[in-house]
Amino acid sequence: ADPRFAGVAVAEWGGYGFMVLAVGVSVFFNTLIRQVTAYFVHEEGQDTHTQAEASSFNKLSIGLMTNTVVVPMGVSWFLSIGSDGTLVVGDQTWYEPGGFISQMMVLIICSWTTDLLIFCNIMPLVNKHCLSRFVYSDEKLEQLWKPMPYQIGSSYAVCLVLFAMGFIYGPLYPPAYLLGAAALGPRLHRVKTGALTAS
Repeated sequence: ADPRFAGVAVAEWGGYGFMVLAVGVSVFFNTLIRQVTAYFVHEEGQDTHTQAEASSFNKLSIGLMTNTVVVPMGVSWFLSIGSDGTLVVGDQTWYEPGGFISQMMVLIICSWTTDLLIFCNIMPLVNKHCLSRFVYSDEKLEQLWKPMPYQIGSSYAVCLVLFAMGFIYGPLYPPAYLLGAAALGPRLHRVKTGALTAS
C-alpha cells in the first residue's frame, strides 16, 4: 500500500478522534452547566415556579450559548492563527474531517438525543401501568402516577442555542440552516405543548 494514503487515513481518523473528543467535552460541560444551574435555582428559593423557570432560562441560555457557540468558534479562530500572526477565519482546516464545521454539525445532531431520551423514557409508563398494580398505599400510588416535571426554562434555553447555532454557522456551512431548523421545529412544538400542559 502507498504510505501516502496510509498517512492521509491516519490524519483523517485523528481528525475524527479530535472531533469526538471536542464534542464529548462540550456535551459534558453542557450537562455540568445544567446541574449547577438547577442547584443555584433551587438555592435561590424563588417564590413561584414561573420565577424559578425564568431564572433557569436566564442562566442556562448564557451558559449553554457560551459553551456551545462561543467557545468552539473562539478555539477555532485561535487555531486558525498562522505562523505570521495573521488570522484567517473559515480557512481550509475548518472544513476538514474533524474540523470546526463537522464538530458543529455533530453538536446540532447531539441536541436531538435529548428529545430521543424524552421520547424513549418508558419509566413513567412502567410506573403507571405495571408497578402501580402492586401498590396499596394511596401516597405511593399518587407518587407512581405523578407525571414527570417539564422544565420549560431549560427547553427554551436549548431552543435559543439551536437557533443561534443555525443562525451563526449557517453562513459558514449552509446545511446548518436545515439541521438547525430540523432540530428546532419539533422542539418548539414540544415546548409549546409542554407549556400548555404545565399551565
